[in-house]
Amino acid sequence: MPESRRAWWTIAIVAACLLATLAARGLLTRWPDGQLLARGEFHQVAHKGSGEARLYRLRSGTLELAIRDFRTGYIQNLEVLLIASDDALNNEMVEHSQRAALGKIPASASSWNAKLPSGLDPHHFRAVTVWYPQYKVNFTTAPLRFVHRNK
Repeated sequence: MPESRRAWWTIAIVAACLLATLAARGLLTRWPDGQLLARGEFHQVAHKGSGEARLYRLRSGTLELAIRDFRTGYIQNLEVLLIASDDALNNEMVEHSQRAALGKIPASASSWNAKLPSGLDPHHFRAVTVWYPQYKVNFTTAPLRFVHRNK
């Protein structure tokens, strides 16, 4: 194979690997297209946590929670909950709060989206919690700050 052709193949392979790595880490994932209602940053509770949660009203009227740049303890079967508390600094605050379960987040996910159940009032739930139901542990929580109050 001529040297110039080999160089192009090398560049193409490196570019494909870079794109695959960025996609796997959620760095190519965009925020949903819609009206931003609330946002919050994850903080440590039982485990270190980081990333951002955003709540959107999509053009269809559907509500969607999006999580980006998410990091916490690597464990399977973590659930994402909306809670009615302003924040959750321990496990008991989650257990005593009204909750809406949105689904499981994969242990390696850095980006995750979920549609909210229809009829759910987004202003009633003021924090997003990543919860380990087997041992009732609050891994990390993102208190939500509402940026737009119109329904």
